[in-house]
Amino acid sequence: MSKSLVLSDELLKEFYNFKNNISCNNIYIEKLLHYYKLYITNIEQLKRAGISDSILFQQLAQSGLINQSLEELAKMTLFKTILNTTIDTFPYINILNDQIENNFTSTFYKEEDREKGKEHIKNLLENANHIFIYDKYFRLHWERTKYFFEQLVPKRKLNIYYTNNHFNQSDITKIKNIYKDWKISEDKINTDFRNLHDRYLIIDNKIELILTSGFENIFDESKDFTYILKVKK
Repeated sequence: MSKSLVLSDELLKEFYNFKNNISCNNIYIEKLLHYYKLYITNIEQLKRAGISDSILFQQLAQSGLINQSLEELAKMTLFKTILNTTIDTFPYINILNDQIENNFTSTFYKEEDREKGKEHIKNLLENANHIFIYDKYFRLHWERTKYFFEQLVPKRKLNIYYTNNHFNQSDITKIKNIYKDWKISEDKINTDFRNLHDRYLIIDNKIELILTSGFENIFDESKDFTYILKVKK
């Protein structure tokens, strides 16, 4: 099976301790498991980390994994990256804080059933108190985007925010005709969400969904649809 990434010496040692029920840095392990994929190592790295395993050494030697640098090992992996706790320049990913993240994502290709995605988004919205919608094409595709409100948004009191004049009074009337107790207002807080390409759904300022192909494609199986779910920073 192909290896996906490399661990720094520090994280390799912490993960070894974790697997062998030896005292380890719990914060590092929690963050590491968030990013974790199958990793590649070599004899020299194991020795630097204080790990001795003659059988593993023999297997690695037979595979030519003896003394490559971490950067050289990374080039042998699928994702070409090295997990660590201090450096955030490529090919390193700082598991404590980095622009490259590991998030839930789902892609539904053309003519592929997307009920699971709908149910996921519906359940994320189920207990929401306020949501923020960013989609400059929402009005243009109303015949499909209306299903977002009809099928996924809970029918109870809820604050719904929009921005950049994406909704007008006619749009608001149409939405409130679906459920009159929704409060729909123009957003004044999320100033970073201006003149963007992707579409966004923010739930209680905690969860951010990035929709790469528009809200309407949740309900249009003639088009592909991808969403990314992440914790909002």
